[in-house]
Amino acid sequence: MRPRRLVHRGVVRAAGFLVDEALAGEAAARRRAVALAPARVRRVAAGLLVELRAPAWVDCARAPGAPLVALGGALSAAPLDRGELAALAPPAGAALLVVGGAVVVVGPDEGQPEDPAAWLDVSAFGLAEVAPLGDPLVEPARAPVEPPPVDLRRALALGPLPREAAQVAQALARGAGAGAPPPTAELLRRALAGMARLARAIAFLSALLSRRRGRPAAKGAVVVVARRGRAPGGWYRRLGAALRSAAARWLVRARLAPFVGRRQAEYLAQTLDMFDAGDLDRALRHAVPIAGGPGGAASPPALTVPTPREQLGIELARTGAASSLYLGHDLLSALRARYRRALERLAAEGRHEEAAFVLAELLGASEEAVSFLERHGRLRLAAELAEGRELAPGLVVRQWILAGDAGRAVRIARRTSAFPDAVARLEPAHREQAAALRLLWADHLASAGAYAAAVDAAWPVESARPLAAAWIERGIEIGGLAGARMLARKARLAPEAFADVAARARALLGDDGAEARLAHAAFGQGLLEGAPTPETRLLARACARALLPRRGEPSVKQLLGRLLAAAGDPLLAADARGLAGGDAAAPEDVRVAAGSSSSRGTPPRARDGVVMVLAAQGDPREDDGSAGRALPWRGALFAVMDEWSDARLRTTPSELAARVALDELTRRPIAAELLGQRLGEALAAASSALFREAHDADRIGFMRLLFYGCAGTAVAHAADRLWIAHVGNTRAYLLRAGLLFRLTLDHTLIEDLLAAGRLTAAEAEEYVPRRFLTKSLGRFAAVEPDVLYVTLCRGDRLLLCTDGIHVAVDDGAIRALLAKHADPRQASEALVRRARAQEGQARDPARQARTPDNATAVVVDFRGRGLPVALPEVDVSPVRCACAPSSRAIARSAGGAGALPVLDAALLPGGRALVALGEAGVRLLSPDGRTLVHFAQPAHRLVISDHGDRALALAQRGEAHRIARIDLVGRRARAWRDARLAWFAADFDGDVWFVGAQGGAHAIDALDDGWQALFRLDAPGAGACAVARGARACSLLAGSDVWTYELPALCMRARWEIERPEALRCAAPSPRGVVAAWKAGEDGGALQAGLIERPSAWRALPLKAARPEVDAVASDELAAFAHRSDAGCEVALFDVAQGAERARIALEGATAVRLRLQGDRLVVADDRGRLLAVATDSGEVVAEWRVS
Repeated sequence: MRPRRLVHRGVVRAAGFLVDEALAGEAAARRRAVALAPARVRRVAAGLLVELRAPAWVDCARAPGAPLVALGGALSAAPLDRGELAALAPPAGAALLVVGGAVVVVGPDEGQPEDPAAWLDVSAFGLAEVAPLGDPLVEPARAPVEPPPVDLRRALALGPLPREAAQVAQALARGAGAGAPPPTAELLRRALAGMARLARAIAFLSALLSRRRGRPAAKGAVVVVARRGRAPGGWYRRLGAALRSAAARWLVRARLAPFVGRRQAEYLAQTLDMFDAGDLDRALRHAVPIAGGPGGAASPPALTVPTPREQLGIELARTGAASSLYLGHDLLSALRARYRRALERLAAEGRHEEAAFVLAELLGASEEAVSFLERHGRLRLAAELAEGRELAPGLVVRQWILAGDAGRAVRIARRTSAFPDAVARLEPAHREQAAALRLLWADHLASAGAYAAAVDAAWPVESARPLAAAWIERGIEIGGLAGARMLARKARLAPEAFADVAARARALLGDDGAEARLAHAAFGQGLLEGAPTPETRLLARACARALLPRRGEPSVKQLLGRLLAAAGDPLLAADARGLAGGDAAAPEDVRVAAGSSSSRGTPPRARDGVVMVLAAQGDPREDDGSAGRALPWRGALFAVMDEWSDARLRTTPSELAARVALDELTRRPIAAELLGQRLGEALAAASSALFREAHDADRIGFMRLLFYGCAGTAVAHAADRLWIAHVGNTRAYLLRAGLLFRLTLDHTLIEDLLAAGRLTAAEAEEYVPRRFLTKSLGRFAAVEPDVLYVTLCRGDRLLLCTDGIHVAVDDGAIRALLAKHADPRQASEALVRRARAQEGQARDPARQARTPDNATAVVVDFRGRGLPVALPEVDVSPVRCACAPSSRAIARSAGGAGALPVLDAALLPGGRALVALGEAGVRLLSPDGRTLVHFAQPAHRLVISDHGDRALALAQRGEAHRIARIDLVGRRARAWRDARLAWFAADFDGDVWFVGAQGGAHAIDALDDGWQALFRLDAPGAGACAVARGARACSLLAGSDVWTYELPALCMRARWEIERPEALRCAAPSPRGVVAAWKAGEDGGALQAGLIERPSAWRALPLKAARPEVDAVASDELAAFAHRSDAGCEVALFDVAQGAERARIALEGATAVRLRLQGDRLVVADDRGRLLAVATDSGEVVAEWRVS
């Protein structure tokens, strides 16, 4: 079941936590679990399940893991409603975890029990003799005379006892002898009095320090919305907490805590009497807060009686109580009821700020206080309170807009990416302010070069559409794929300008270059966004005609079918069918239903049947596999994994293989014609990951390597084609027109002997090692899967199964069962039941004495008018898998060099290039090498915007850099400033640029004329020395640590340490934290190229450098290395997942090379005036320039 809300938010009462080891790392996860002093720890699929001894209030944003809240006798990681809880019906004591967006029920006895004490390695500890440092210890001597009684209440300044208590004390004192007090009595009395004065001084100093912590900022100061999870306050806060903790321990050991508690009880009784008497002024000054400390954390205990307030004021900053009284449930309820009655009375009397004080300070309801102040016109105070209390950024931005401070609202929205949320909060009741914020949002996006997003933001505002039209023009001028999409958008949004759009579309569709062909597809996809209009129908016809010559390409065929449907031209559709030689498949008419079943009672972490759905953007998500579920036209993924493992590892082979394969498929867009190749690469990457996991000597022995791995068959469906990648002895069958076809061949010894003719079919029946695998995932570092495709027909049924099915059930029975059951789920369940029934009679004699094997079946039906009528044959076409491609060699001789050294270069939309020529300036080059514009700004390095509309030119000036801004659309350049930069990112989003200076990492406002940092990260480790950013992540290499942050929130997601960082040269992280580097050998010999991945595993690549002039650059998928040789410079491109070499480039005569990875292109520039753009998937040179 997929819950409506996936995680808890705000402050919750947690009874446990789920600590994700994959996210935090094993060591950090264990430290967190131990720090919680748990009552019970279990290892489950999602991580460490920690159950607390007693529930505790926690802030979800600062929790050590996913909080588990008690719901209906179970612990839930999501805020389920009653209906969802009833549907799950979990047993008492179960844990409800959210994995992959779905709720997983973990029984009270499931999981592997963990003993935190076993995590501590004490094998190296030894016993030491303990001796006192002071005088020898002796038994205390009994005092000869008892000391006289001492008035402790007077010594501690606690005041007289109540009359009843005094009578009890006198009765207890009767009968005590009276005599002359010995000299020690006076000393004891003075000591107690001194201790009391010390306790009061400590409490006063701690309170004073706490009040300093909560002092509001000076008037007019810019207060930034603090990010959750930041470090605690300054030294004064830590000192105050330490003093208060020491004083509390002293009171407990001295057995004086009950006296303090009695005085506090008297104070609370007086406060309740004041509320009951209606004396609100005095009552509110004496009232104590009933909310916890910051984020719901418990405040330290109060050491003295609370002091009445001098005035009623609202603390704008989130400070929490300096200390708190420990109150029972009944007393809390009584206080809360009185505070609510006081709130109603103050609101009725028009005392709005005092009422807000009750909400914010006494009840801890900051958001309710903001709403109350807004209703009563205190807009600025509401905004200040929302910001100071760190409420949702969208709410903070909304309040500042209502308060009339748009500048502050924009600054906060930029820091927190809160524009969409703030607009959504404003639109229901404040449409005028929402429209104003939309325009501010759109202006910010356009200023950063995100013109398409700016148009989307501004278009709902009618008066802003002329401005949006200007942004559309700017986007079209940029060109490339984004420009083609903007042209299609202009046709939809500005029909009055259709003549201009049609002329530009004819020019675009008439170009037949490589970049233009990609733009054709982008233009067609843009036309399909939204409902058809008369203008888009005409352009869809023109685009379809331009794509007809390429109708054989799978991706074009898919797009062509949709364009024909959108054009609504039956004659053109008929011509297309005639050219195709039959009925072209209409992808939207292909429907898929799937069902899966497994005999293994495994938890969800080791599911063997996988059913995935390709969303509209092409990213897979896991489906529930329910029978009859129609899947989107874009396609789906199906797979079976069959594992074997004798090792007790954190991750099972099938789980690891499935996760790695899915990551490989989803990390970048996939063209339909490359789907089979990418599917094979995904399985190959999974095999590499399993191999590395199995060879970790700390967790698995050598003999167990033979019993670790898995077999897998993965199928991707797109339009009318099935792509199949296969390794091992899992199988794929196709049932068509009542006939069963086997699509895959087992990678077993017996199949190889049969194929080689060394074994007959009769001999094969008696051959004992029937299932000895010759190829599997994880056995070798590199594996090449079998990849093939099948053209679908209407009514086809696909079966994916493990050997637990096809060994126990013969092909005839499989065909009969598939034909008997119309529902895919029923068919898969019937196959599993038959396999279990036939287990004892299996053809494999070895199986009869073994534990029953896993039997998993995934059955998929393909229907729809878009598929041709089934024919009694299946054409299986093999595909060459490029998962382990041979490296492409590229060489450029010194004779073809240019005249000017190229110090840096970047590709731009439309096939253009931007080159840095040092003091000679910057040039914008056309695809054919012409200089379109020369910018007279010195540049040794370039920083390129993601949108390709602007750049920064950096020139070294001693310890500083001279920075200039370049507007590539307006073709203007101007100096910005000089700055000391230790390092900087080579690209930016047009808005924020990450640099390193003065011991920290700064996010520079690239739109501001000054040198302003939107936020800063204190320098971790030895200071950041390299950075890489992507659309959603950013990684800093800081000394020996790699820090990975999520963007744009800048929340830290991972941190890990590199071993022997001093041996690395030119280390370069990727946005997700993979480090490409050169490593010096211990003997000081040649440098070795390699990759470092968590947890600090060095993976050497087949590349060495004899000279120290080296360079490296990395993305999440690829890594490129450059080094100097005797003949010139050499560049090698590697795949990160497999470590396979994609291309090797030799540049004769070059002495320096600059590398840049841009999407699916490697840009190589050298000091001999050569610039190459290499396709990273094929290793081919797709563009080349000579600069003279």
